[in-house]
Amino acid sequence: MESPLKARNLCDLFLGQADRFGDRIFLKVKFKASQGSRDFQTFTFREAAHEARELAAGLICLGLKAGDRVAIFSPNRPHWVIADQAIQMSGGIGVPLYPTQTPRQVAARIRDCQARFALTGSVDHLRIMNAVAKDVPQLTRIVSLDSLPERSDGRMISCGEVQEMGRDLTDPAELERRIRGIREIDPISVVFTPGTCGEPKGVVLTQANLLANLHQVLKTPFFSLILKRGLSLSNLCHLPLGQVSGRLFDYYLPLALGGEINFAESLASLPEDIMGIRPQVINSIPDFFEQIFEILQIEIEVLDAGTRAELDKARSTLTEFGKALEAGRPLSLGLVRDYPRAFRFVQEKIRSRLGLDRWVLGVCMGGKLDREVENFLRSLGILVAESYSLTETGAALTGNFLDFKNRESPGFLGPALISSLFHHLVERPAEGLVPFGSGLNLFELLTDNYLLLSQVEMRAGSAGRPLPGTEVRIAGDGEIQARGHQVFNPRYGYWARAESTQGFFTTDGWFRTGDLGEMDADGYLKVSGRREEIIATSGGKKIAPVPIEQALRHGAFISEAVLVGLNRRFISALIVPDFHQLKRWADDHDIEFGRPEEVAESDWARDLIREQIESHNRELAGFEKIKKFQLLPHPFSEVGGELTPTLKLKRRFIADKYRELIEAMYKE
Repeated sequence: MESPLKARNLCDLFLGQADRFGDRIFLKVKFKASQGSRDFQTFTFREAAHEARELAAGLICLGLKAGDRVAIFSPNRPHWVIADQAIQMSGGIGVPLYPTQTPRQVAARIRDCQARFALTGSVDHLRIMNAVAKDVPQLTRIVSLDSLPERSDGRMISCGEVQEMGRDLTDPAELERRIRGIREIDPISVVFTPGTCGEPKGVVLTQANLLANLHQVLKTPFFSLILKRGLSLSNLCHLPLGQVSGRLFDYYLPLALGGEINFAESLASLPEDIMGIRPQVINSIPDFFEQIFEILQIEIEVLDAGTRAELDKARSTLTEFGKALEAGRPLSLGLVRDYPRAFRFVQEKIRSRLGLDRWVLGVCMGGKLDREVENFLRSLGILVAESYSLTETGAALTGNFLDFKNRESPGFLGPALISSLFHHLVERPAEGLVPFGSGLNLFELLTDNYLLLSQVEMRAGSAGRPLPGTEVRIAGDGEIQARGHQVFNPRYGYWARAESTQGFFTTDGWFRTGDLGEMDADGYLKVSGRREEIIATSGGKKIAPVPIEQALRHGAFISEAVLVGLNRRFISALIVPDFHQLKRWADDHDIEFGRPEEVAESDWARDLIREQIESHNRELAGFEKIKKFQLLPHPFSEVGGELTPTLKLKRRFIADKYRELIEAMYKE
């Protein structure tokens, strides 16, 4: 296959890349991580395809029919990818479940999609699925992708056994017939929404939806250059692959580009994983980028005063370069001269210390990235882009990747100039090298500066412009509406609830996202929040809570904040303190630090947080100001019910769980 853009479907893409890249490493994970080993288990493109074929043939032997739903209940690992491809090859429809879901949630999803098969990824997931199966009779087979410790149920079987069955498939041609029979209109997956605004719904996505979305990303100037130049980048995969954005950016995109997918051991081990892998691409949600921001801030604090001053100067230079890219304007001669030296200093003093010395691209999905965090990362020479979408609209509707101002290459020199800029901003840093690090390179920077930088832009603070083949508009009430081949087909709608799509599409065929936003004159989208999140006070004022909550979280002593005040006279807040920072303050001031419950009720902690809230209030309109607050002794979590599997706030649940605390703030 000459180009991934010519693939008929995602299975065709996978098998074509296996033929094309053969023994190049595709999947990589720490081997026997529970035993503390630093060795890695790898799968080449060819090995992954071979394993997937055997598993697909085995599933056919087990009785899987075209259109059967197959649940994947597993953490991210190589066999998640292999299982996904095997399900496609055998004609099944994958149903990814978040690996952190409870038995009750798993049972509800299995019943909802009527899955007959389930593939599990660990002993714990196998145990949960086995317990669920006792109350879900249609679940006939549970395949363990890990070793099978015991066989307590006749439905349980190991992946190795299924693959062995596949090697003895009575009619080997049946697998090839099913692979050839995959059509673009066929459902590939039922992906459940996170459930931030009610019960999760199973979105039916087709081969055409996901393949179109992949092609749309590959046709952007930035990713088309990666494809054209054959640049193979190393991804750190840690977002759940059951999340459609994680699947595109951490699985399908590396597959199409011939890249390497490195699986993080766990969320807790991310700093260690980054040090061991030195990834070139890290895609994530806002929380991850904020954590990186905080870790880097701590690293900077321990430097001596002289080094910090030099670092501030270097970061200022890189920040100015980033602003030039953002605004599409040339650099000053002094900035051209200082840029390589500044990059080298930041690389040596900060990035290399944390394994971030090859990190060139980060895509933020699932929420708005705080501008301070974005600017900070760009001041370290890292290109950070935002993308916007919903489960129903695939992984991406928009993106603020490096792009031409008018979306067309400027003149006949355009391709050569953008290729030169790409080489220095992406290819060299991806190898840990300094951009424009020699006299000849400096000449190229001068050329790019005067002929190209005024023609390109990477506008921060927005979710970017619609991807090629995508239309986005703002309705009269401010709702974001979208149209494109990645948007789910109302013909299928939500699994077993096709009629429920009524109301989600306009009469002229646009999908109603339920999000509010605005587009500027150049077509850049800014998302202000979900319509359901808007707080309307009893005085008729409307407040978008997310920007205020984000600002509060950047204070020294606040970890989480949720605004409340629907139909009330004023706005209040539920606050989860940053107990680590509070303890440091208490130790410095010889104050005894008790249990979290005691700290949350202490006058000194409340005074510190009140001061922080009042500082933010000075930047807000009168009706937006936070008048009262309550401190919570424990962080929000998925287990506690406050967060979805993608770490988004479940506001309705929070309002109900903390109803008494909220009512107390509004009593006279």
